[in-house]
Amino acid sequence: MNVASASRPKWKQILHTPLSHLLRGQITGPQEPLEQLDTSDLPGSLVEAIQAITDRLDGRLRWKVAIRLAKSCSNLLREGCAATQLVEQLSEPESIAALIRATRRTDWILNAPLPARLWPTVERIVVNQDVKTRAARQMLNRVCQTLQWQLDGGRTPEEIVTQCGDAAALSGLVYETHSLGELLDYQLSEPLMAVVLDVVQKSRLWPAEKRDVACELCDHFADGIEKGESEAALIESFGAPKTAAKLIRRARLRNRPFRWRARRRAWQSLGILLILILVPWSVVTVRLMVARPTIKFDMVQQLDEQSRTIPREERAWPLYLQGLSMLTKVDRINSAKLDLAGMSDGPAGKNWPDVKKYLKSHSEQI
Repeated sequence: MNVASASRPKWKQILHTPLSHLLRGQITGPQEPLEQLDTSDLPGSLVEAIQAITDRLDGRLRWKVAIRLAKSCSNLLREGCAATQLVEQLSEPESIAALIRATRRTDWILNAPLPARLWPTVERIVVNQDVKTRAARQMLNRVCQTLQWQLDGGRTPEEIVTQCGDAAALSGLVYETHSLGELLDYQLSEPLMAVVLDVVQKSRLWPAEKRDVACELCDHFADGIEKGESEAALIESFGAPKTAAKLIRRARLRNRPFRWRARRRAWQSLGILLILILVPWSVVTVRLMVARPTIKFDMVQQLDEQSRTIPREERAWPLYLQGLSMLTKVDRINSAKLDLAGMSDGPAGKNWPDVKKYLKSHSEQI
């Protein structure tokens, strides 16, 4: 049990002890990944370099990285690679761990032929909180490839580190434009690069268009620096980045293919048409669902008032009620059997005799 595990409460040690150790009756606490791996064929300095990286990682990622790095180093040593070279390649554990957390991969560490002193610069460019893992992986490949081209072109690692600087704005530009090599050609300070990044982000263009815009803005600022203008004067004369981005976006949209512009206008027209249709219907629907009817007069009461204006002795309903009460059940059955249509036809109807007979027999009720 290591010192950190011994200082923990007993229940935490039990929770972090591997199941295989608990079955053997041992409470060992959390185990170091390299302690559980066979590292007998690795030099001590190389094991320490790997452990310096894994100590900065957490959870399952820590174990995966330890297993992968130990296996990769063992394979490279069997192929004839020097241990000192591998140790040198892993000599920036903090930057390497940050890149592993961002990309969730380790194959680039030993495969990318970059000096270890460039890993902090690569970290500042690639690691971004607003970027997903897949985008970080793609960007890491681009950055490593571009920096290798810079080295092959005769630049030293120190020159590249100095040229990239803090790389805060450069990182954003790399993700916006999907390009690094063209941006490294401009020796601009961080404030000027921040203005370029602000305009590029607000333009909301395609990556290739953003790359062209970034290069044009960098050319503009580089020309001003060559003429002896100060950074503050260049930023002030440039104006508001939001306004510049708006104007640049309009110009770029006008230069896009006619097919794209026609499709865009068609979708805009469709959206406006849907709004014109859906908004009134939504208002009517909400009104029908929310509104409640308000009855301002009583129809029954109005009818009763009309009937009350008739004098009592002239009202017919009491006579109807009296006549209906005199009808027996048999009378109602017989009346139902009559052809009532014959009553409206009068004497010309074929059933008039039956109707006439019925009326005579019930003359009192009628």
